Amino acid sequence: CYKHIFHRPLSEYFIKYFAYVVTCSATLFLSHLLCELVAFHNNLLQAIVNGIISLLTIIVVYWFLFHKSYQYVKTVEYIKVTFSNLFNKY
Repeated sequence: CYKHIFHRPLSEYFIKYFAYVVTCSATLFLSHLLCELVAFHNNLLQAIVNGIISLLTIIVVYWFLFHKSYQYVKTVEYIKVTFSNLFNKY
């Protein structure tokens, strides 16, 4: 069924999906390691810093891996057009 609709074998989908799961897991592990390097006695400050570290780690890793892909380029173009249209209204 999948092969006839998308004109590709199902194994391609699972291989690509597995690669994304590995990428996500590795990024999560790297983020966890970086967060362990920073320690504060204030729990609120620790949560904020961990959030910033995690967010920046994910952004940098995903940008490094996917910034040349067709989907990434099209998504960035869509976001730029959406924000420019939003700001041009006001």
